[in-house]
Amino acid sequence: MLDTDDTIVAISSAAGVGARGIVRVSGTEAIAICSTMVELTDGRELAELAGFELADGRLDCGKGPRIPARVLVFLAPASYTRQDVVELHLPACAPLMRRVVGRLIEAGARAAEAGEFTARAFLLGRIDLTQAEAVAAVINANAETGLRAAQHLLAGELSDKLSAAYDELAELAALVELGIDFSDQDIELISPARLRKRLARLARRTKTLLSRSGKFEQIDRVPRVAVAGRPNVGKSSLVNALLGRRRSIVAEMPGTTRDVLRETLTLDAAGHTATLMLEDRAGLGHSADPLAEHADASARRELGEVDAIVFVFDAAEGWMDADAALFADLHAMPALIVANKTDLAERGQARMSTGGHASQSPCAVSALLGTGLDELRRALAKLVLRGIDRSDTGLMLTARHRDGLRTAAEAIERAARLITDVLPAELIASELAAACDALALLLGRRYSEQVLTQIFGRFCIGK
Repeated sequence: MLDTDDTIVAISSAAGVGARGIVRVSGTEAIAICSTMVELTDGRELAELAGFELADGRLDCGKGPRIPARVLVFLAPASYTRQDVVELHLPACAPLMRRVVGRLIEAGARAAEAGEFTARAFLLGRIDLTQAEAVAAVINANAETGLRAAQHLLAGELSDKLSAAYDELAELAALVELGIDFSDQDIELISPARLRKRLARLARRTKTLLSRSGKFEQIDRVPRVAVAGRPNVGKSSLVNALLGRRRSIVAEMPGTTRDVLRETLTLDAAGHTATLMLEDRAGLGHSADPLAEHADASARRELGEVDAIVFVFDAAEGWMDADAALFADLHAMPALIVANKTDLAERGQARMSTGGHASQSPCAVSALLGTGLDELRRALAKLVLRGIDRSDTGLMLTARHRDGLRTAAEAIERAARLITDVLPAELIASELAAACDALALLLGRRYSEQVLTQIFGRFCIGK
């Protein structure tokens, strides 16, 4: 895949029935190789076409009559791969397109590997590695949200942020390195205070990018929303009420729910549809019952894997210290607080205050009577659309992006902690170099063939 000197060919249109199929050729000999089988209708040679020009012609496939086709030529360096590119648009007949590819291979082209056209665009400087990943994300998007998120990456929004951070880190690393070179001449190129301030700002920017960005892996999957709270606050009753049918076992005895029960729920909010996986699980809280204790431990583990929480407390009892302690453990996640059992509240007044432990006002519901459920459904839909699908307001990062950003942020913070009035310059320079390397790997300014194979191996042939 790292070889860009030869000429490659592949079918680039999607498999299946269609009006038109596309065979794409890229490389220094693309025009010469295609000329062996292309005859333009206007009598010109293929080499006479200007860049970004479309012409009608016929293809000599070696057997049978010549095939009508349209030919597009993109001249280097103003093409997708920065090489000469020829696209042959012909009837979308799979055997015919395979025959055309075979003829071009006989003429000197090589069958392209998965993702090799985009790999050439990266290797020859048309796009960086984050944009190359975005191409695959655009191709594989199953929903509008995934497509929008991929388009943000393809437009270079992540690249711009990473490049700016890399450039500043490289400048600081150079100043520290120069300080080492001129240490015997009592020359201070950057003061410890100034270096610490700039590194702190860089660390904040990097960590903010991480915290405000979503996970690309979650875009096209149904988000998981867990109903959590102490035992016997009415979680299972609430799940049944939201689903509109009896799914979870309900009993007055605490600890009825042991395993996680999952059901798909579709909600509407302001004209937008939100589909989620609603999960009922064991109540949180220590117990002398070994089985209940095991269920509690299992529920806590799985809560770390969900996308949002519906935290339920008993409005008749009011917000208790146990509720506050449990909610504090979950505060980093998107959450919706629900005061259930309002029908049991003394004198009809639900005890709704959370004692300042939460910034939001609880949704007041009665799972038994069905009151407040419409408001809860709307709030839950908004929570999913706002808190989980962030592709309109924030970047969506892949696991590779997140790992690289974490590595860079940690190295920057270690460098900042090393700063004293007398700079331990060699150690600081080492940490800054590590941070630069992490960002360079993300952008593809440094790479290995193994990394490229992992990334482009997920592409389909012809892209």
